[in-house]
Amino acid sequence: MKRVLFLLVFAFVLTTGNLLAQSYLKVMSYNVRLSVANDSLNAWPLRRGASERMLQLERPALLGLQEACPDQVEYFDTVLPQYHRLGVGREDGKAEGEMMAIYFDTTIFDLEDWGSFWLSETPDVPSLGWDAACKRTCTWAVLLLHQSGKRLLFLDTHLDHMGAVAREQEVRQIADSIQSLVVRQGLGEQPVVLLTADFNTGAANRIFKPLKAILNEARENAPVSDHEYTFNGFGSVQTVAEHRQQNPGEDYEDQVVIDHIFYSNVQPLSFRVLRDDYGVPFISDHFPVVFEARLCIE
Repeated sequence: MKRVLFLLVFAFVLTTGNLLAQSYLKVMSYNVRLSVANDSLNAWPLRRGASERMLQLERPALLGLQEACPDQVEYFDTVLPQYHRLGVGREDGKAEGEMMAIYFDTTIFDLEDWGSFWLSETPDVPSLGWDAACKRTCTWAVLLLHQSGKRLLFLDTHLDHMGAVAREQEVRQIADSIQSLVVRQGLGEQPVVLLTADFNTGAANRIFKPLKAILNEARENAPVSDHEYTFNGFGSVQTVAEHRQQNPGEDYEDQVVIDHIFYSNVQPLSFRVLRDDYGVPFISDHFPVVFEARLCIE
């Protein structure tokens, strides 16, 4: 009898532990800075090991990469064996050009479906949208948590850095696409949605109105949060507070607080900008941002 009771208690603890582990999510957005740029002492071969160290330390369940060139995703594929990668090159829909890559931890998730679309008037083919300087894509995935059976939609994208009209239309398109995917994938009336991106825009900008109608912003809603800059340009940047004090009325956040994570139907816990020393002065010209949240497991 004691042995049976012990086994029952052990099974309960094991099951509860699995559910608790799966109810917690760490999501990262990271603009890795394209490898083909002439960055001198900040060139990709000199900082890729530091990027790997950062990812091994943080171990996000979900990672959205921006600006990743083919050699960069191939490197991450090799050094992150427990993750699976999704995405296409923005130039040809295959392997050419930068990729908005999704990585998910295969010990936590199974893949149900995924796809990519271009941020343009013709989203199903490689194309330039509106007044954008570059082709831009959005990668999405429907993922299933192993133990609980909970499904979620994860998206990763990168808004244009030059076209003001493009950025506004890109946000509208992403919001419309999220709503369409939720219905098409049968994610229910309270879908779990997570969106990572380099938005090239501060989150208070009016262009985010369509997105904020359906999602929440992690930075603003997490009880523990970091409101500092995410773009560093491989150099010294003032804190937001310092800039506001010296330049009252200037919208500094539109220039440097530009990497965001949006979500729905999870409980926010924390939002952090990662500025730690991983062995090089800067692992990229952007700091990664991390959102930690709790899922409601029925």
